[in-house]
Amino acid sequence: EVVSQDWRKDYVEVLERYIELGIKELILFDPDYRLNKQRVRWQVFRRISKRGLVRIEATNGDRVRSKVLACWLRAVGDNGETRLRVATGVRGDELLATPEEEAASERLDKEHEREAKEQERKAKEAALTLVEHERCAKEAALARVRELEAAAKRPRR
Repeated sequence: EVVSQDWRKDYVEVLERYIELGIKELILFDPDYRLNKQRVRWQVFRRISKRGLVRIEATNGDRVRSKVLACWLRAVGDNGETRLRVATGVRGDELLATPEEEAASERLDKEHEREAKEQERKAKEAALTLVEHERCAKEAALARVRELEAAAKRPRR
């Protein structure tokens, strides 16, 4: 749940609604937590048997772990450009790619593939040119050997 401008409502009423729904975990993210000392960037609530939904973590850090989703939620960026991202890894250091990042990565992979194919084509072309040069040099050398042999067979005057 992302906290709105009416943060007091979101801190209390939203929590009550989620308690009624019987959810196993609630994570509140407050993008404007710095505006008031009573606010906190992340709050993690988990359902504990016989106790209900209990706040187990409150932090201004950049990430919290979701036990239910088996991942991390991270706040990336700053100064009004904060984005929530899903991360994995032991400490939540590996961000999952966004669709835009996936598309950019695919474009880059295709470009690298095209470049590799072009380099392979040029290498083959260079190899063929080298073979052709070697063939021509060999033919020229054989022709010269024939000339020298013919010259050697001619009587000397």
